[in-house]
Amino acid sequence: MNVSLSVPLEEYINKKVESGLYNSASEIICEGLRSLQEKEQDNARKENLDILLMERLAKLEAGEKTIPAEDVKKSIIKSLQRFSDGVPLVLVCNHV
Repeated sequence: MNVSLSVPLEEYINKKVESGLYNSASEIICEGLRSLQEKEQDNARKENLDILLMERLAKLEAGEKTIPAEDVKKSIIKSLQRFSDGVPLVLVCNHV
């Protein structure tokens, strides 16, 4: 595969390779693509959580019975784990 880059991007990549942080331009491109994938996955997780939140708020506004806080917490953790692709999660709750 051949990739065309702008001059500033080529210079940036060359500086990174020359610095010794990377062994090749391919390593830099691969890391950039992995970073892009992670960002897209994070955005998808956030969108899914936003949808879930909006659905729950709509149900609440429609007068449906509220869910106990502990059940909500378990549901959030389950949803996060489903979209985390095995990344350990830490949920911090501040009690008022």
